[in-house]
Amino acid sequence: MKEILKNLGLFLVCIVFLCYQSSAFHINLPPIVNAGVDQLIYYDTPVYLDGTVIDAEGPIVSTIWSKVSGPGAVFFSNPTTIDTFATFSSAGTYVLRLTASDGTLSSSDDVNILVQANPNQPKFIRGDANNSKVVDITDVILIAEAAAGQRELSCEKSADTNDDGQITDQDSKLLANYLFKGGPKPASPFPIEGTDPTPDFLTCKK
Repeated sequence: MKEILKNLGLFLVCIVFLCYQSSAFHINLPPIVNAGVDQLIYYDTPVYLDGTVIDAEGPIVSTIWSKVSGPGAVFFSNPTTIDTFATFSSAGTYVLRLTASDGTLSSSDDVNILVQANPNQPKFIRGDANNSKVVDITDVILIAEAAAGQRELSCEKSADTNDDGQITDQDSKLLANYLFKGGPKPASPFPIEGTDPTPDFLTCKK
């Protein structure tokens, strides 16, 4: 009986030792990151970045998108989410990187984005909301109505006088200040018709 108890005790000691060893020598592996497939887009079109991050050992602590290379600036709608939109300040080839961390280790993956000029990109005059080729008080009123959601414009880009990618009351105020108080002029293209130098989600059907 003593021999049986002795062997049982040794068995329990081995079990405890093995469990301790398994915990002590646990190997933490970095997250598996996939930045998605390479894409070709037009300059005035935001690109959807469809990333994937996997860590079978625990939660992901942080993720972030960044620019590795490219001729212009890159603007992420939310750089800390795995899936996000990006716009580019100029045409060219860009390399974007998605990095993920589990709090101890990190890893990353890159994706190539080829941004081409859009041959069909519409031309407009900033502030010319009614497409009359003349910027006046009528445009101030139309932009104010569009900002309030009371009017739809065929070329939303023309109403974005400060080129911030949205139509607000600040756009009508900027135009009125320029026309009647000698304030700053609307952003490019102005006063000559041209294409939008800044990609955004506003439309322009002409």
